Amino acid sequence: MSRIQPSSPETSRRMAKVRQKGTDAEIALRSELYRRGLRYRVDYEVLKKPRRVAERTEGFTEYGIDNGAWSAHTKGLDWDSTYRAKFERLVEDYGAAADFIVAPDIVAAGAASLARSVEWLPALRSVGCLVLIPVQDDMRPDPSLTRHLGDTVGLFVGGSTEFKIASLPTWSWVAREWDCYLHVARVNSVRRIRYCQAYGVDSIDGTSASRYAVELQKLDAALRQPMLKCWETGCPI
Repeated sequence: MSRIQPSSPETSRRMAKVRQKGTDAEIALRSELYRRGLRYRVDYEVLKKPRRVAERTEGFTEYGIDNGAWSAHTKGLDWDSTYRAKFERLVEDYGAAADFIVAPDIVAAGAASLARSVEWLPALRSVGCLVLIPVQDDMRPDPSLTRHLGDTVGLFVGGSTEFKIASLPTWSWVAREWDCYLHVARVNSVRRIRYCQAYGVDSIDGTSASRYAVELQKLDAALRQPMLKCWETGCPI
């Protein structure tokens, strides 16, 4: 692909001076998100360019680490050869202070996904951080999953929207029975927030507030419940 040429040398000089991070608008938005209790989840792709992922905490003292499996899946990439090294680097650099780490999984792979997550448990638990096992379409709360749950291992409900809505009552029951942490991914509306609150979810993540500033106020209002924290993703995907 040929490189896009600037319209003039003056335009090139002017655009080169434009800051790509730490702008007044970005700092104002980050400050407001933090003030309202929203948090940052690292390892989200910033732009569709190689190596452009959010590997920083933006100064937040509370954050979680995702594994990049969903991003790899949506691009048709092999996770081991594209995202594994990034995930391992995130765990090494930020894992000890993270509120949770999402164990690697395989999107839409059921038992194979669980097997991968379980394989990673010893290494991730040794970091001293809460580890979440992703559950998705076609997964059930049988002993192959529940025997790993407890104080140090919880649940990360992913999968399709239909699966999350239909199965959340079940995962909520599992979390209570095994006394484990329960997180739900990609919650981007007041209605979905209320649904998660009704089932005692511990935290959620979503991109609405960072992608669409007009959503911030109504999502913030929906989150005014002490038992629920929202982990806001730090950049759009």
